[in-house]
Amino acid sequence: RMAAKYGRDSDIYRVKVLGEFPKKESEGLIPLEFITDAHQSDPIELTDEEKHQRRWAVHGGLDVALGGANRTIMYLRRGNEVFFKKGCEEEREEDIADWAATYLDHFQITNLVIDCVGPGSGVFSHLRRMGYRSKISKFKSGWEPYKTSILKISEDEHMEFFNLRAQAYWLLR
Repeated sequence: RMAAKYGRDSDIYRVKVLGEFPKKESEGLIPLEFITDAHQSDPIELTDEEKHQRRWAVHGGLDVALGGANRTIMYLRRGNEVFFKKGCEEEREEDIADWAATYLDHFQITNLVIDCVGPGSGVFSHLRRMGYRSKISKFKSGWEPYKTSILKISEDEHMEFFNLRAQAYWLLR
């Protein structure tokens, strides 16, 4: 009945009859097939110069949490490889900034993006005062999206986003 009603290629048939994962998520931004394709695909071939740049340039993200169930966490990557993930137990903005500065120096981070909604703003300010102005960037999800040609769908069609968060998720997609 399910095959007749929805078709053997439908996700409803796959999930309800076959007990498999859906191929598509009707409400999701990133279809499951994109994720599995990414895991199964070969790495993009880079030029020697691109390989050299990616081998040494370290980029990261810092999500700040002051106490409670959440923890401050830092991720670092070279190219597409995440090589470092560490949580911070500190709960004062100044202490978190000192903690982050240790890794900014140790890994010679090129750019650390800091979530500046809430307590991240204070950590960002401390790091600026400590001399890391050129090595840190502010991210506020509610900001207006960036105007960029990266998001062209075709020559005369562009994507529009409600805020920077929506744009970032679309780029992740």
